[in-house]
Amino acid sequence: ERLDEQLGRMQVREILCQGKMVDPRMMKVIDVVEDETAPDGSVVEVYRSGYVWEGAVFRPAEVKAARKRTPRIQQGDSDNG
Repeated sequence: ERLDEQLGRMQVREILCQGKMVDPRMMKVIDVVEDETAPDGSVVEVYRSGYVWEGAVFRPAEVKAARKRTPRIQQGDSDNG
């Protein structure tokens, strides 16, 4: 708690990303999960918080992003014969 207070005094802010769309300027996607309930490209889990200091990214957040399931083409399904 004291650390959070000190960081606040220094204008260090946590990057709030849970449930938001991935912003590659502030977040680093380290895992992707197929999820039909979450919007494509949204953050479904934060592995490591990121921080902004004096308007610049001090440390990007490390996140897991959602991806819609992509249909897979099975052999014999193509029109090439």
